[in-house]
Amino acid sequence: MKERWNQSRRQWLGACASLGSATVLAGCFGSDSDDDSSPEEENVTGADWPMYGVDLQNTNYQSNATEVEGDELTKSSVIELDGISTHPITISEGYICGHSTGGKMFTIDIDTGNILWERENFGRPIIHDGTVYGPTTDERIHGYNIKNGDHWESQTIDSIDGLGYPLPTEEAIFVFSSEVLWKVDYETGEYTKVIELPPYIGGYSEWPAFQDGVIYMSRSSEMHAINVKTPEILWTFEPEGGGSMADSNPTIGNGLIYTTSRDQNLHAIEIESGNEVWSIDTDTRAETSPAFANDIVYLAESGRAVAVDADSGEIVWEDAESIIGKPQDMVIVGETCYTATRFGIWTHDASTGDLNWEYRIPDESDVGFNAPPTISDGQIYVPSDDEKLYSIGGS
Repeated sequence: MKERWNQSRRQWLGACASLGSATVLAGCFGSDSDDDSSPEEENVTGADWPMYGVDLQNTNYQSNATEVEGDELTKSSVIELDGISTHPITISEGYICGHSTGGKMFTIDIDTGNILWERENFGRPIIHDGTVYGPTTDERIHGYNIKNGDHWESQTIDSIDGLGYPLPTEEAIFVFSSEVLWKVDYETGEYTKVIELPPYIGGYSEWPAFQDGVIYMSRSSEMHAINVKTPEILWTFEPEGGGSMADSNPTIGNGLIYTTSRDQNLHAIEIESGNEVWSIDTDTRAETSPAFANDIVYLAESGRAVAVDADSGEIVWEDAESIIGKPQDMVIVGETCYTATRFGIWTHDASTGDLNWEYRIPDESDVGFNAPPTISDGQIYVPSDDEKLYSIGGS
């Protein structure tokens, strides 16, 4: 589907987004209603999208968000990012949170459209218990109250060379430096060393998976299962074909962990033992992370979308004809797979692989999507190369 403009709506939204932090964008957004749900430990319920991968297992699956209808799609500018963002925005309890390389973090109220606050900082946003975490500048973790932007910071973690992204769990915040896993207290900001990790050549999962007190993360050519309570490395997996595993973030489902490697394989590894259950050839070096939903593993790679039976490794369906360009991580909402590239968005039926609809960006446009999409209340939110956050959906 070629880009269709709703001219008055687009102009009005663009004008709203350019007025600054006090701007009221009333009417630009809807909201997902989920008042009856109650959160469960380490899992996301309702229609929230509070972190990369939706949940701590990195499933990239949200069953409760309202899907996007493909008829008469329109694109509207939500906010000027003052830089690019290669990370998806997050949504929780009616708030949109995002950031950019220009050093801006922000929160928008979906119901009213108010830009509630903007702060100078940078870091992939993850929402936990009313606080937006993300930046790890100055060897400390920073967080902001989701409603008013009040600032929280941890103690400075001494004698390290940079920190990865924070991983908020029910117990504490966990964060990696190059060769140490740290634990940070929510109340005091105090940090303690959990465990030292083996030396490595370079590269690690940007976003490890977490379940039942165990962190699963790739470092160089290995994957480790780290028990944060004992603490100990339970097992280490290394693919037979060798090569780095650090391009992909692991995904958990059905007692297995799924990840790709540079030996051009999608691997399924048993959580308890670290033994490989199956692997399939991905045809190309897959730099995206898998998604998991309803006993199927989904993966977008260069020029192809593929769905694999999570238990057997048998290919359920594949589409090597539709998607144009290098894909971002595929996300699943309800019964639909969404894949974004800089050239547009493609949706497939999650069960059959049939192409539902596509949204193509005109060749002459400065727009180029550069992060996985986030879906809420029938709208797709995705950042672009032209330093704007866009909303795409029905008029």
